[in-house]
Amino acid sequence: MTQYTTQAKRRARRGFSLLELPLVILIIGVLMGVAAVAFGPALLRGKTTATKASMTTLKRSITEFQGINNQYPTVLASLEPDFVDPLPVDGWDNPFYYAAPGTGGRPFDLISGGEDGAYGTADDINVWTMDEDSPS
Repeated sequence: MTQYTTQAKRRARRGFSLLELPLVILIIGVLMGVAAVAFGPALLRGKTTATKASMTTLKRSITEFQGINNQYPTVLASLEPDFVDPLPVDGWDNPFYYAAPGTGGRPFDLISGGEDGAYGTADDINVWTMDEDSPS
């Protein structure tokens, strides 16, 4: 009976050794890194989708404004509160670039700076071409 109680006490006192603890922390860190890499693109797609949805709403509101006032708004703030409230921002919480008249014969430009927030870069999202950019 003393042998049984000695083994039970030894098991009860057992915990992580100083060698095992850093190993467990390293494994947790590696798993978190893998998860971050796996979910990164999904997060970017979500922000892009949210931006495109906001741009579609704004485009509809701008068109409605033009139908009522026979002119396009000079600034997006003109849409508040009658056409859209509050004024949406892109998926990265940046304001949209808006200009009327637009370039290339378009009635207006509505552009998101994308992930980097800078206009005129490769990650920009333009309301007129955003559906062309989507993979089929």
